[in-house]
Amino acid sequence: MSAPILFITRKWAPASGGMETYSMRLTEALATHAPVETIALRGQDNAMPPTALALLLFPFTVIAAALRRSAPPRVIHLGDMALWPLGLLVLVWPETALVISAHGTDVAYHRRGGVKGRLYGAYLRTGARLLGGRMTVIANSRATRDVTAETGWRRIAVVPLASDFADTGATQAAPSTTILFAGRLVKRKGLSWFVREVLPLLPDSLTLDVAGTVWDASEEAALADPRVRFLGPLPQDELARRFAAALCVIVPNIAPENGEYEGFGLVAPEAAAAGGVVLAASHGGLTDAVLDGETGFLLPTGEAAAWAERIAAVAAWPADERAAWCRTAAQRSRAYYSWPRVAADTFALYEKASAADEAAPDSGAKVWLRRASRLAGAVLLVASLVFVGRHLAAHWPGEVRFPLATLALAGGLYALTHLTTTLGWLGIIRACGHHLPLREGFAISLVSQAAKYIPGNVAHHIGRAALAKQAGLPLRVSTLVLPVEIACVCFAALLVGGFLLSPWITLTCLVALAALLATPARGLALPILAFALGLGLAGVSFALLVEVPQAVPAYPLGWLAGFLLPGAPAGLGVREAALLALLDQAASPEALGGAIIVHRVITAVVDGLVALAAYFAGLASIQRRAANSGPTSGR
Repeated sequence: MSAPILFITRKWAPASGGMETYSMRLTEALATHAPVETIALRGQDNAMPPTALALLLFPFTVIAAALRRSAPPRVIHLGDMALWPLGLLVLVWPETALVISAHGTDVAYHRRGGVKGRLYGAYLRTGARLLGGRMTVIANSRATRDVTAETGWRRIAVVPLASDFADTGATQAAPSTTILFAGRLVKRKGLSWFVREVLPLLPDSLTLDVAGTVWDASEEAALADPRVRFLGPLPQDELARRFAAALCVIVPNIAPENGEYEGFGLVAPEAAAAGGVVLAASHGGLTDAVLDGETGFLLPTGEAAAWAERIAAVAAWPADERAAWCRTAAQRSRAYYSWPRVAADTFALYEKASAADEAAPDSGAKVWLRRASRLAGAVLLVASLVFVGRHLAAHWPGEVRFPLATLALAGGLYALTHLTTTLGWLGIIRACGHHLPLREGFAISLVSQAAKYIPGNVAHHIGRAALAKQAGLPLRVSTLVLPVEIACVCFAALLVGGFLLSPWITLTCLVALAALLATPARGLALPILAFALGLGLAGVSFALLVEVPQAVPAYPLGWLAGFLLPGAPAGLGVREAALLALLDQAASPEALGGAIIVHRVITAVVDGLVALAAYFAGLASIQRRAANSGPTSGR
């Protein structure tokens, strides 16, 4: 499926909650505007959120689904702010607009402080720095918009949520004497404050019913008041009936010291839609969850006298006046707080985001990453070359001699790594649902890899994509395969060499690889193993020269350092510096320096010979056939 809207969420049924409802109802309503493809992480069968392992594996599921697409989506919509790293997909889909929803805790967790709060704040600020200029944030209220901006996000629009409650049609036979509170019992929702400060100001004839679940033990004291009756959690139909039957429905939120706030306050439009009289605190997202004077009344936060006065006024309403007000409020609530309106507002923001991205294609992540990578690459490359140069100057190996058989074996083992690398690349293409003939795939891969010696360390990727296009592989497929290949190669390097740093690294990689087999991205397991085999062979090739077993795992780590450094051609300098640091205690400085020099020469010679052989064996015929068939489309 290649629907123009790609909605990605970690909140889905059977789990229950406001974000789950948002994801499911919004995608359903959006489908009336344009086709929607949903990549969702299902909750557990007991209605609880997914496990931590499922969350860790979810990005692999997203990557696998994205690579199966036949065309880039017009819009990527991420379900909450914690998913912002998945927005980096726009780096390979530059024409795709990026949208993310902001709810409450997902943007306000940093306010809690402590180590976790500070780390999460840094996490959000990193996302804002990388994607803030490219991503449009949809906040569920003005309060959520303001909190989102605290961590540096820009381009924030407000789209209030919707309610699924319908008018019950119930009418009160006699004036009710019951006030209703519905929701989780946490401090910020203000139940204890209301019982302590407001209830004593009301006539003894008025009582308070509480429907919900105790989340905060400190709120249980309020339930012990003789005028309070605890109902526990109620099914939706029973809750709707009680909304309509109560004298009023209170949402008395307060501002706790830890900075928590109500992202929206869905109970307010739900109660109004069911025919209840809503009294809500003018705080946080409740200012957008209540249309003051139309669907309910907003009251000053924490002012007990104002609350008591308004409740007395509602109790004094004549029956016909109350019925007329409730009927009008219910109609207004159902019209405004509706999923068709939310979907229409969201779709309009898709259009706006697409237009903004076309007008400013090089903003946000692209500019920042380009500048940062150039600076970091230059600094690290110079530092690495200086480090290697100083080592060789202090420990020049003198006359370097290795038996011819050893050199030939080292070169032969290294040559085999080209086969494993190509098989890994072709395996990723196959996992994405595409295909390249084996001979043509090998010719393209083996020829293009020689371009890694061009400064910039990206020419081999560009060349491979161009050659693959001539062989019939769409350019958009090569563009999507590249980040997946990078991730798989890095994973393989840690799998092979990670235990040299810590056994836990390799153990974690093994567990993750086993878990990968249980996901839709299981097709990536074989490419990872192919890359791991190639890096192991390269490590053995280097170990033959330095003659220490630690060189086998050290080489993949040194290769990884050179691979990740932006701009270093073929990891020049960086790989050598990493090997010197990793093997400093395992081999003599002279032997290590000599092995590093000779192995670099061997790899360069083998790379050139392999590329030359591949060109004459297969690439020339591909180019002749492409020239005879005329130009092909890269879209």
